[in-house]
Amino acid sequence: MDKTNSLTLTLNRPLVDYEVRTVKRWAVDSIMIADTYDVLQRGNVGQFQVVSTFITDSQLHWVGQWSANANFSVMNHADIFKLANMQLLNFGYPFGLSEAVILGLRDVILPDGYTLRSKMNWLYNNIDIAGAKPNSELWGHGDWEVATEIRMMGGVNGGQPVAVSRELMTLNGIPMRKLMAFRRADFGKRVPYIFQHATVAAKDSNAYGDYPRGYITVPVALDPQDFNFTGLFPAAFHWLPEKWLVSPERSLL
Repeated sequence: MDKTNSLTLTLNRPLVDYEVRTVKRWAVDSIMIADTYDVLQRGNVGQFQVVSTFITDSQLHWVGQWSANANFSVMNHADIFKLANMQLLNFGYPFGLSEAVILGLRDVILPDGYTLRSKMNWLYNNIDIAGAKPNSELWGHGDWEVATEIRMMGGVNGGQPVAVSRELMTLNGIPMRKLMAFRRADFGKRVPYIFQHATVAAKDSNAYGDYPRGYITVPVALDPQDFNFTGLFPAAFHWLPEKWLVSPERSLL
């Protein structure tokens, strides 16, 4: 269920040398299934519909694992509160709220019927809990309200718009487009190809959902210029294979 059209968007991230595409949904075609974007190949459980980016250094060399969990970037304590503020911004609250105000709003029922607490607990996983592992888009030690280092997968959400380079490059034999990654200055900007809907793929069917606990937004892969990257090499750029991209739905622009 796409709620984007009922909300006012701020398109203030220029698209110089970039164009907007839509990331394919999981299991939408034989290409995504062959590349294991399919719940039946991943334990047949409901999944965050994250599609991993291909990450290179400044010389376009890639070393390491092509895995969203292996190649992650780090947010700090202030960043996670800004992300929480972004969830409130979707419903008319101003950006720039203090931590104390945000904490005070955690249990307010928002117009979509969910609280900020439920949204953030869905996005973030406390790996200090017995048996927990990095199975959310964000994870760290302690609850999100107190975490000092928050790790985020290197990826984007299936079925959502992204800004990618107009120029097509072949890396490791695969035609790729460079992703416009998320910068810290993008907090507070409601740009649909920078802040996407969080999406899911349902157990058994891969059924697409973009309203998991109401309307939740999450940034695309974090730009290594602003956020520390903890893979096995000095990251510079995120890339997406051309075969995973389609022309965007006009309703998402």
